[in-house]
Amino acid sequence: ELRRLKEKYEMLAVELEKTKADNVQLYGKIRYVQDYSHEKIVSRGPKKYAEDIESGSSDVETKYKKMYEDDINPFAAFSRKV
Repeated sequence: ELRRLKEKYEMLAVELEKTKADNVQLYGKIRYVQDYSHEKIVSRGPKKYAEDIESGSSDVETKYKKMYEDDINPFAAFSRKV
């Protein structure tokens, strides 16, 4: 039973890491779309509306933003390896 639980734990840990990686990729895509939408709105509409869109952030978004920024930062990746 202990072996079975350990295997389940390892499987869930792998799944958790994959989910975090997927969320970081999704955050990158969301950021791209928001930047694209922001440029389009600012160039065609009122700037106040574009600012309202950006103000809707959450704790989850902040968490994955930091993970995304660390992932694309070559210096952070190097420091993790060292």
